[in-house]
Amino acid sequence: ERLDEVDRKDPRLWEWARSPGCNHMDPPLTEMGKAQAKQAGEQLLDMIAEDALPAAEGSTRPPLPFDCIYSSPFQRCVQTALEIAEVLDLPVKLVPGLGQCAAYATLKGISNCGLVGPASLAAILKTSRIA
Repeated sequence: ERLDEVDRKDPRLWEWARSPGCNHMDPPLTEMGKAQAKQAGEQLLDMIAEDALPAAEGSTRPPLPFDCIYSSPFQRCVQTALEIAEVLDLPVKLVPGLGQCAAYATLKGISNCGLVGPASLAAILKTSRIA
């Protein structure tokens, strides 16, 4: 659930919309949205466990078929990826081209869609998982 998808009367929406540096094109997740993303990570881990080889000696986890999570640099996408990465214990790599407006922006020659870079986003979201 994205913050801009909550009821228009919800005060959280207006607090975010009026906050300094707010990018209206990049709404964050709500706490419910973060919980949904974490649940998706847990379901993915369960699916992997069903089909996986046995865990390595000394580990309780099945081996994962990938070693990182790629994400659009949009805040809501990174927040989703971080919740899943936490469950899977993986780093997150940002790929600007995965943003839904990337193709249009490239076509129109727009180089700045108001997105922040990986280091700034890591600081905003208080995480070290962003590679």
